[in-house]
Amino acid sequence: MKTKKLMAGALPALFSVVLAVNAFAAGRNQGGTTGGSGGIVTLDVYSGPANTSGIQANSYWTDILREDLGIQINLVPQSGDLFNAMLASGELADVVIVHNSSQTLDMLRGGLLLNLDEHRAQLPNLYANIPSAVQYMRDNVSNGTGALYAVPGNVSNRPQQAGKLYFGPYLRWELYKEAGMPVINEIEDYLPLLKKMVDAHPVNDAGQKNYGLIGFPDWDDGKMFLASLISSFYGGSTGQFHEIDYTTNTTRSILDDNSWYKRGLKFWFTANQMGLVDPDSVNQGYPDYLVKATAGRLFFCWWAHPWGWGDFDTPDRAQQRIGYQLVPFTRQKQNLGTPGYVGTTLAQVSKNTKKMDAALSFLDYMYSYDGVLNLYAGRKGIFWDQDPSGEPYVTQTGWNIRNRVRDFPNGGKEGDGIWVINWHGLGGVLHPALNREIFTSDWIKKDFAPQDTALVADWKALMKAEDDLDYYRQHNMLVQVPFAPMNAAPDNILQIAARVGQVVQPVSWQMVYARDEAEFNRLWADMVQRAKGVGIDTVVQWYADEYNRARTSSAKYAK
Repeated sequence: MKTKKLMAGALPALFSVVLAVNAFAAGRNQGGTTGGSGGIVTLDVYSGPANTSGIQANSYWTDILREDLGIQINLVPQSGDLFNAMLASGELADVVIVHNSSQTLDMLRGGLLLNLDEHRAQLPNLYANIPSAVQYMRDNVSNGTGALYAVPGNVSNRPQQAGKLYFGPYLRWELYKEAGMPVINEIEDYLPLLKKMVDAHPVNDAGQKNYGLIGFPDWDDGKMFLASLISSFYGGSTGQFHEIDYTTNTTRSILDDNSWYKRGLKFWFTANQMGLVDPDSVNQGYPDYLVKATAGRLFFCWWAHPWGWGDFDTPDRAQQRIGYQLVPFTRQKQNLGTPGYVGTTLAQVSKNTKKMDAALSFLDYMYSYDGVLNLYAGRKGIFWDQDPSGEPYVTQTGWNIRNRVRDFPNGGKEGDGIWVINWHGLGGVLHPALNREIFTSDWIKKDFAPQDTALVADWKALMKAEDDLDYYRQHNMLVQVPFAPMNAAPDNILQIAARVGQVVQPVSWQMVYARDEAEFNRLWADMVQRAKGVGIDTVVQWYADEYNRARTSSAKYAK
């Protein structure tokens, strides 16, 4: 019966993907998206990291793209199935943004990508502002051709200086204080604390059940993504099926008995045994997670806003000292990352696009200092301005936008031009004309800038730190990641990895919901045996060798 239910659900989903690809291809072939009103070109963009779709309009950043480039963005719904269907049909979106270089190489081998070197004159900002990253892509993501077919996002030449990191243990601050602010030594010590918090506040204001942890499988990649996150709290990271410990520069399998991954699974299993895990976690999507987080039903968050807690942290709540703040544990060693010399997610242009000029203009805009600043903060004079000495600052209107009191006059919130597509060429770099960071973290504050909210002021006073990074630095909790950009795995490794993922991902979730520890251990042993049987050790060894190669051969790109 379970098999029948699965097939019944899978067939409509597959049929919808086929329909979506056919409709997309028909629209392109008939010129259905070649232009918009007033001669505006509609650029079809497939963004794997995006969390929305459709024509983007009625916002400050969409107005800027129309005015500066004469384009509007149509975000193609993203999914692994849709990407594979586009790849098989040869009908790509005009611009395609993907998570990893193996997807780029698949498109390149299919002859589907535009050689950007042949259009260098239309990409002046790209070639001028990220030369090392361009050379890296030629050397490592060109299928041996030495040409530029893809460009990386979030390119930067320095580590993050201040603020919040992407990952970190965040708790509802007011509930943590109410529980007595116990010292937390290890990741597992959050669980009895969360139990105390949930027992004291079992439902939210609307009478909906609260949870310590809420999950979703949307971001799984052959494993349970959420179980892999604790590696970044212990000075490491988790890749496909391998872990890297940056304190020792050693690698291991996620299925080793002493792996962080097993520890992460045990953390979720124990939490579920304690009644702390949303039972819908395995069956819901990231948007469902955000709805519940925004409703205040989540007490422990793995990463910072906007990904972690949705729109829960409102100005009104912050003034009541209600909201999420960093609550680290004493033995934490936080992965700081490394400067993004060669970036992360990759963008490319379809070889068959009928809107090549618009696609190239959009790509180049993402590597323009002014372009990225415009998309993040709007044009000068609304969200930001400069004083007579040339120093940039956030205006009074800008602070109201930042604090969610209002939107931009023509729609949108701070950063929408970056986070809606969820890709930008330049990362946290200094704007050469402003001599300040593009994303405003080091901008001066004028006298009218609002004081810290009661929530932030309370956290600063009790933690004796200016922000998260300041706290980590004071307590020697940061681990600098070596610069080691790894190449995409070859097809034979990816094929083995796909088989391993078919074992590891579903069994991992079964372990979270195991009846007892005996079943947890039985499922683990079975998963290890089956994964080894289909070749996980081969995959892990390839990544270990590639990491060691990258550490020693990539220094020339660190510019």
